[in-house]
Amino acid sequence: MMAQLDRVFLAYEAMINARRAGVAHAPGATNPQAAFEQAGGVEAWHAMFPGNGARIERPAGVGDRHCPNVPVGY
Repeated sequence: MMAQLDRVFLAYEAMINARRAGVAHAPGATNPQAAFEQAGGVEAWHAMFPGNGARIERPAGVGDRHCPNVPVGY
């Protein structure tokens, strides 16, 4: 699990660097989420929790929305 956590941290580092490049208006700046995914962050995250069975996928066409009975604040 610790090796996977290291991979997650490296992916977050790639995401932060991409965000910094975007803020600095660097040419060719990568989307931060894409940088995280390209660095293997998603796979490492899922690998940290073995035995969860099949992943629950978001249904197609649902879009981004919160559950109506879950309080969310920023």
